[in-house]
Amino acid sequence: MRRTTLVLIPLLLSCGGQRLHGPAGAGGSACEASQEPLAISLQAVKGPGLAAAMSNCSGSDQTLLHDSHLQACRLVLVDEAGQEVESFDTRMVMKFDNRPHEYLFQSLAPGDGIVLHEERFDRRDGGGWELGWGPYSFRKIAPGTYTAHVEWTSTLDAWSVEETGLLETIEGIWTGSVRSNEVEITLR
Repeated sequence: MRRTTLVLIPLLLSCGGQRLHGPAGAGGSACEASQEPLAISLQAVKGPGLAAAMSNCSGSDQTLLHDSHLQACRLVLVDEAGQEVESFDTRMVMKFDNRPHEYLFQSLAPGDGIVLHEERFDRRDGGGWELGWGPYSFRKIAPGTYTAHVEWTSTLDAWSVEETGLLETIEGIWTGSVRSNEVEITLR
């Protein structure tokens, strides 16, 4: 049972464990600034932490695959000197099923959205910080002020057919790239 729990919790968090209905709940201001069918809204939250949600800004359903193992959204942290904070992609050392199963895809109605991630920074002994964002691990983040944004690219337009294991291209799956707004976060 423990193994199932460990698998399901990241799956729920990374695949939109919480659905949002209507533009206000999903980050309506992100849609106002976007020319694309999908938009990502990033917010600094108490903790300190960051929360990202994706919204369907179009007038039609959008089918997509957001999964921490197959198509993760990447957090970009930039320090006051303009340098990107390095992260480690834990998928490099993981063993996981890398097939895009049909059940991983989801359809968002117009105005609906999903929570991509909501994560808190953890204070380390010695005054630094660390953060886990999907498969990305940020270690030894120095105190300071950072700008952050989220990038997500969807390239998979096919899913694995269970009976054959072959990929079947599905018409209407959204592909492209989305970048969130920038936010500033201070870690003391």
